[in-house]
Amino acid sequence: MGFLRDERGAEFVEWVVVTLIMIVATFAILQAVGGEISAFVEAAITWVRNLLGL
Repeated sequence: MGFLRDERGAEFVEWVVVTLIMIVATFAILQAVGGEISAFVEAAITWVRNLLGL
């Protein structure tokens, strides 16, 4: 009856569920602030180009 105490399958399922939740949460956050991140990156690129004289 050792297979009843084997929790490797349950741990794997737990990691899969947690990973999926993290992926969905990350996607939702990026959707919410994606425009702001894009604006920040564009401003940073412009600043570096101006700094380097490009």
